[in-house]
Amino acid sequence: MDQNFLTLQFNAESENYAPISALNDLVFCKRRCAYHRLENIWVDSSHTIHGSFLHKKVHAKGSNVKHDRDAFRSLRVLSHKYKLQGICDLVEFVRSQKGMEIFPIEYKRGKKKSWDNDNVQLCAQALCLEEMLNTQITKGFIYHIQSKSRREVLFDIALRNKTILASSELNLLLKQNYLPPPIIHPHCKKCSLKNHCLPGLQESNKHYSVALNNLFVP
Repeated sequence: MDQNFLTLQFNAESENYAPISALNDLVFCKRRCAYHRLENIWVDSSHTIHGSFLHKKVHAKGSNVKHDRDAFRSLRVLSHKYKLQGICDLVEFVRSQKGMEIFPIEYKRGKKKSWDNDNVQLCAQALCLEEMLNTQITKGFIYHIQSKSRREVLFDIALRNKTILASSELNLLLKQNYLPPPIIHPHCKKCSLKNHCLPGLQESNKHYSVALNNLFVP
């Protein structure tokens, strides 16, 4: 199977579609997503540096053809319906008694754990592939590099609806072009953007309100 047939559906308009990877950010934290995509502020941590290093290996373009399957790396996909575009780490086209089955596979650096933001990112890849290939994709996989294990992700109605809603919110966020207010999450402590976001400075914070009111007092 030649992956070049997929590129025929790209045009000048699709170059401006929201990146699928931003959905992972959005579900994790909208404010973090806005810092990355609107303010272009990126702060690396040991986790992000390690993850980028591992993904460079994963994204080595090429294909692997066997008698029962074709596997394509760095496969570019898009959806005109949901205004999304991006690159799949790996897509397997498996020939079986059921016919041709398609499985997107996303690589993550951590151990085998289930995160909604990872599942949404993977489901968005499936939605793009379904639109491009006029087919139905029932599941995909997250490959956890540290534990060297695959985790199956079923593309059920709940996950599809969550992904579609997230894509709508992402496109709206990018169009509105403003930074959402901070919301304190448990994962704020380990966020690489904590010093930029300052989630503790909220209007409901008494000390912050007093300092703000006295800022321009002579």
